[in-house]
Amino acid sequence: MRNYLPSNIPWYSPYGETANTYKTHRNNSQLPMEITILYLAAESGENYIVFFICLNPLKYTDPDGRITHDQHFNRNKYQNGYAPLNRGRMDIMVKLGLFTNQNNTGTHNLTPDQDTPAGRAAVGAGQFGTNIDFRGKTGTIFEGMQFIYDKEGALVLDATNKGTFDYNSPFSGIPYFSHKGTDINPWIDVGNGTADNKADVVMDEKIWSQIESINNSFEKGDISKKDAQKQIQALFPKPTPHPNVTPGWED
Repeated sequence: MRNYLPSNIPWYSPYGETANTYKTHRNNSQLPMEITILYLAAESGENYIVFFICLNPLKYTDPDGRITHDQHFNRNKYQNGYAPLNRGRMDIMVKLGLFTNQNNTGTHNLTPDQDTPAGRAAVGAGQFGTNIDFRGKTGTIFEGMQFIYDKEGALVLDATNKGTFDYNSPFSGIPYFSHKGTDINPWIDVGNGTADNKADVVMDEKIWSQIESINNSFEKGDISKKDAQKQIQALFPKPTPHPNVTPGWED
C-alpha cells in the first residue's frame, strides 16, 4: 500500500497508533487488523475535517481470516429460502421496505463470453441488460441477500448472472473496501461457481401466503409499514450466522 498523502497530514488510529508508527509498519504483514481502521484528520483553517477510511494491508498476506474458496462458493446458503418466487412478489417486498431495486446492473447481465476474469473485471456496475438486481435492505434479516429477476419476472439461477449473498453488504459499514474484498474480488477471480437450485432458493409458499395477508392489512391501512416489516421478518427462521470474514481473498 502506498501513502499518497502529504507528510504533514497526521494519521490517527482509534487504538492510539500515531502517524510515525503507522508509516513504519504499513507494509508489515503482521500489522494488527485494528490498525487497518484509521482516522485521517486534516486541518482546514480553524475547522477539522475528519475522514473515515478503511485500508487493508492484510490482503494477500495474512494466513488467517481471509475469505476462502469454500466460503465464496457456498455463500448462497445464507439466503436459501428467502427469495420471492417472481418479480411481482419481489416488488411487494420492495414496497414494504425490505428490499431495494438496484435496476439492471451490468454485473448481472453478463454474456457467456464476458464470464471470464477479464470480462467480469471490465463490466463493472453499469446499467444495461434486462436482468434486474434486488438487494436486502440494511438493518433487516434480508441484509446481504441479492436476487436477480429476468425480463419475464423469473428468478435468475444460472451461474453467470444469479444473485449472490454478500458477506459485507455494499450498503452498510464501510461499503467499498469491505464489499470489494469479500464479495467483488472473489467473483472477478473465479466467478459464481454453479447454478442455484430453485427449490433451495425460493421461500416456502406458506410463508408467502402469510406475507400476502400482511401486505393486504398494510394496503387497507390496518397496520403500519413498520409493523408489516416486523411481522414478515418474524415469519422466517433466524438467519444462519455467516463467518465474520475480513476483506482479503485467498486466491
